[in-house]
Amino acid sequence: MKTKMDVVESGLKEVNKRNLLNDRRFDSLEITMENESFKKSVGAEYGKILDEKRETRLVEMESKIISLEATVNAIKEFLIARSTTASRFPKK
Repeated sequence: MKTKMDVVESGLKEVNKRNLLNDRRFDSLEITMENESFKKSVGAEYGKILDEKRETRLVEMESKIISLEATVNAIKEFLIARSTTASRFPKK
């Protein structure tokens, strides 16, 4: 037969178990929140790096396009000059 003291002790043990379980859940939740915060900060930094890379690529592509446009214009001018010269001096 259980005495009042046994009932109180078993009740305290149950309360301690629940408190320990709740502490673990809280710790787990806290760790999860810290991980999410860390992921967000890392994600933000990664996003900044990607934006910088995109910007760098855009600048490089713009300079290549400008260079290609200059080359195309030079070829056009050469062909125009060649065709006008050829029409002025036809071959005999």
